[in-house]
Amino acid sequence: MNLDGKEVNVDHAAAVALQRAWRKRSAYVFVKDLKQEKLCRDMRKEMRAGLHVDCEACSSAGKKSADIKSRNQKKAWKDTDELLFKGMARVQMSDRGDNWNDRWQEALSLPNKTKMDINYKRRSLDAVYSDFVHTAVTYGRTIISEYFLHEYMKSVKPKRLGGLAGGKKYLWRGILFKLADGSQGPYGGSDEAAAKAAGHELRGASEYLHTGVGLCIPPMCLLDYKGFRMLAQAHLPLGETSLKMGTNDGGRTVLNDCPILDKRTAMAAKALGLRAHIGPRDWVGVQEEEKRGGPDTPRGGGRGRARGHRFQVEVVVRTLKLVLREFQRRWMKSEQSSSERGMHLLVTQFLNLVTGHHERSHLFWRENVTTGVCQRFGTVALTESERAGLWTVCSDRPEILLTIVKELVKVTGVRFKESVNQKLRSRKAKSVVVGFEFHLGDIRDIEAVVTPMAIYQ
Repeated sequence: MNLDGKEVNVDHAAAVALQRAWRKRSAYVFVKDLKQEKLCRDMRKEMRAGLHVDCEACSSAGKKSADIKSRNQKKAWKDTDELLFKGMARVQMSDRGDNWNDRWQEALSLPNKTKMDINYKRRSLDAVYSDFVHTAVTYGRTIISEYFLHEYMKSVKPKRLGGLAGGKKYLWRGILFKLADGSQGPYGGSDEAAAKAAGHELRGASEYLHTGVGLCIPPMCLLDYKGFRMLAQAHLPLGETSLKMGTNDGGRTVLNDCPILDKRTAMAAKALGLRAHIGPRDWVGVQEEEKRGGPDTPRGGGRGRARGHRFQVEVVVRTLKLVLREFQRRWMKSEQSSSERGMHLLVTQFLNLVTGHHERSHLFWRENVTTGVCQRFGTVALTESERAGLWTVCSDRPEILLTIVKELVKVTGVRFKESVNQKLRSRKAKSVVVGFEFHLGDIRDIEAVVTPMAIYQ
């Protein structure tokens, strides 16, 4: 090895150690140079802006030395974006305030010819949509929590934007919030029907987005919080002359004033299996599928019983979720409040009704749960023995009741303390779930449940 002009004989281990030390020193010097280059670049920006600053590294050598050093660094390291995305169409993810629709449509318009194009497009869509959902949840929770305050005390005040079926509307930070309210529109005073219509609107938007016929669909999401359901969507630049197809007076007049939109809508309807509108009293489309009823009574082997039990858990959990939302709305309207402690107490008592600890649990299961399942899913959803005594069937099978409690907690956004979660996950949970008592301090938080838009098929 030649060291300082002299031949030095060292063994292999010493040579390896010397090479490692030299590499570490080179890496340290290189990182230090990169940090100093960033410092010089930032200072030059400040000098261009008219700020008088002195660079310690360049003051002695002068500006020419810094320029030479900068050119050398640029030659050594090329732009990372060019190395990763060379030749690709790119979307500028700059902050343009509250114009969510422009950012969303620009990301949707990216090409998807190659695998790299598809990955970049998906990353862009995920970035825009995640920011949209986070913003919608932040302000949506505030709107629902302040629902019963006087208007002058609200952080976000309602807007009169027209329309009957959308409920109360709020416009904030480029997002249109529509609170499902059964007292307005064609819902007959049913908040549950208004919430279901909002869910259908989100699913319909997702399906039209998947058709790929060129229809521009804004980003949307559903927010369930404290018994209320809210639909959030990007605010669109609409005006008095923007309507080209559809109705704005409840169906009395239907407009079709754009051949291109008419053609694309027909292509989307064909892809979705929708029939054409045939009269003023008919729905715009009818899904061309046979009606599906509930399963038959489980008979014979264990496979049939397992399918029946899964369906039983599903219909019971959905019914309990809707009943809890009704209790929450009723409590908030009667108390004119959204107190966290009061809401936690209500949810605690409701869970005790489900587990059988409450003294009115049997009446609750007979009048609210069994009747609710039959009203929402039909009598075919339950067997004769379940209709006669649904609580008896569930309490005799503790594993079914435990699954119902876990799924109910998941779909309602209830978050327990870790000690309660450990009890529900333990091996003894099946033996103690019947009659299990929940306390007020067991609930850590009640979060908003977000139903996202299905961006990908």
